[in-house]
Formats: sequence, C-alpha cells, structure tokens
Amino acid sequence: MSRRVVVTGMGVLCPIAGNPIELLAALRSGHSGLSALDLPYANGTLTTLAGTVSAATPAVDTKAARRWDRFSILAMQAAHDAVHDANLQGGMPKAAGVFFGSGFGGLATLMAQTDVLQARGPNRISPFLVPALIANAAAGHIAERFAVRGPALTYTSACASGANAIGEAYLRIRHGELVAAIAGGSEAPLHALAVAGFENLRALAPVDVGCLPFSARRQGFCMGEGAGCMVLEELDHALRRHATIYAEITGYATASDAHHIVEPDPEGKGAERAIRRALHAANLKPEHIDYVNAHATGTPIGDRVEADVLRRVFYDRQPWVSSSKGQLGHLLGAAGAVEAVIVALAIQSGILPANVPVANDDSDCNLRLVDQPGRQAAIRHALSNSFGFGGVNAALVFSQADLNVDRW
Repeated sequence: MSRRVVVTGMGVLCPIAGNPIELLAALRSGHSGLSALDLPYANGTLTTLAGTVSAATPAVDTKAARRWDRFSILAMQAAHDAVHDANLQGGMPKAAGVFFGSGFGGLATLMAQTDVLQARGPNRISPFLVPALIANAAAGHIAERFAVRGPALTYTSACASGANAIGEAYLRIRHGELVAAIAGGSEAPLHALAVAGFENLRALAPVDVGCLPFSARRQGFCMGEGAGCMVLEELDHALRRHATIYAEITGYATASDAHHIVEPDPEGKGAERAIRRALHAANLKPEHIDYVNAHATGTPIGDRVEADVLRRVFYDRQPWVSSSKGQLGHLLGAAGAVEAVIVALAIQSGILPANVPVANDDSDCNLRLVDQPGRQAAIRHALSNSFGFGGVNAALVFSQADLNVDRW
C-alpha cells in the first residue's frame, strides 16, 4: 500500500521574500522583486532586469561562507528554515534523505576562479574550487549539517531541477524507502556570462519591458536567484509527532519532450504527459484541480504551448492559473521548489497568487488567469508545472491533507 506524503516544513529565499510568511504577504500584495542589475565583466558592465535575494543567511557562519558558492549558502538557509519550521532541528529521522536541485551549481565560484587562473596562474587557484562549484555541494552540506545518512541526491534538469528533486523525494517516501526528506532547489546564476548566454539565445526580456507571463507583449524572462525547500514526511510519522501539515503531495510525474535541447515541443506533448500522469498518480480528474501555478516564463513560444496544453487537459472546466515569474523572475533550478512552496501556501491560506503583471490580452493564451492580487478561493487540489531545457517536464500535485480520506 502506498504511503501518504505531507509537507511539514518550508523555507524560502527569493527576490520578494526571505521566509514563507513574507512570501505570502508579497503574493497578497502583488509586489514585484525585479529591478535593474549591473553585472561587471572584464571590459565593461552588462545591465539586465533581475531578481536578487537580500535576506541574511545566519545558517552559514562567516568562515564557512567564504568557502561555499552562493547557491549552497542559499540552499542551506532554506533547508535550515524548513527543518526548524518542521520542528526537526533536534534530529532528522534515521530513514531520511536529501534531494536538491540546481541548474548551474557553483557558477560564481567557477567564474571567479577562472579570473584568478588567467590573472595569477594555476598555483593561485583555491583548493576549495571543486567542493564549491560541484552541483551536489548543496545536498552534501545539508546532509552533513542535519546528519542525514540516507540518500543525498542532486537533480540537474535545468528549470525543472527543484520540482524533480521534490517529486523524487516524494516517491521515495511514498514507496516506503524513507519516512522523511529535505527537498528543494537552489540557484545563484546572476553572472554576466550566464546573462549574456541567455541574452544571445534571445530568451531574456528587455530591461524596459520586463517579464510578462501570458501577455501578448511578452518578449522573454528575467533571471533571478533564490532557494526553496520543503520537509516531506510520511503522514503517520508526521501525525505521531503532532507536526504542522501544510499540504499533501498527491501526485508527481516527469516526461521528456525528446524534441529539442532548448525549444519546447510545439504541441506540448511531453508537458501534457507529465500533467496527466501526475493527475493519474493522485487519483484525480482534471476537474478536481482548482489552481495551476504555471511554468510560464514570459517567452512567446513557451507560454503559448503551455496554455494550449492546459486548455486540452482541463477543457471546458478551466481552473485558476497564474505564473509567479512576473514577481520573482525565473529562478531556473530553484523555480520549481520556490513555486512548490507558493502552491502549498495557497492551499493553506486560500490566497491565489496573481498573474503579475495582470494581463489577459493574448487570444493564444486564453486562460482563467488570476486577475488581481489577494484573490481568495478554496483550493483543495493544485498543480505546479516546471519545464526545462533538455525537454524536461515535471508536474507536482498538491492537495489539502484530508485525514478522513484514504487516498489509495
């Protein structure tokens, strides 16, 4: 018999908040965390519109922080807050694991040490280069901090990384291998090299336009940094220790487009497979979904394809839909994890995150968009979509944790 998996702790750092309480307030107000950012490089400065994290990181001491890349620092703070929120700071269960995602890993460390190599030679490269830049550094540090001796795995599936990490942790608990997990994603990509790469790929929005998910005026996404983390537990384990339960994960699936390394399948077949399989895993029909946190990044093709998929899946009973990226920017490997926290908060509070900036002016994206910040609705079941380069599609289904219902 499959086990039920619930969310008992959450931590988040993103351009609009340093914790879940601040995040809920920002979602209620529709506040945007995007601003112009000047990024230096050898011969000048590159200006972009991006979302940065300003929150302090007391979970990492100053000495350790000098040896870690920023993506690990953000991950540790989110994990620290999630574990404390779950009231497990006294010790994680023995049958626990760490599952974390990142698209770039230690990009800032790599670039800084590349500059050292060119200017000062190989003998001046830091001995901490490799431990800082490897993509599994965050998971390793988290496992060490909380003495988690089960699996400590890293998922690098571009913009689906955080969602895949949470989904794979959910599967390990659901099938009985673990009773708890620390799961999420982290990204610190705000370096001129990454921005130039996306810019020359024609994926970024102009500074004077910004990120406009589902709008007819959309021209691309805005990059951001951040981390999101959840503590997942088997339901009975959570009940025995009287844990707070934010939501239940009831379904997860991932599927590949097998189409193109950066362009989505124009028919969205991989995304549709992931969504339908996640709903099937949750024993839910499309009409049961009350809210969808869309992946929509503000790119002309991507938003249209996702809108087509949602119309096919939900047909004549369209749920509320919004993208968080107009407020946060696109957090890449952390996006799915932060948006999972947003969905859990929406279920708990009944507050629907608005599609910011509010727009419903594109007939190709004719959805039931959340048209005002702070709109309230009863949300029993919600879907969170995350799609990434490489053709990766991930879908997570969150539900109210009804203790009177045996889901399987």
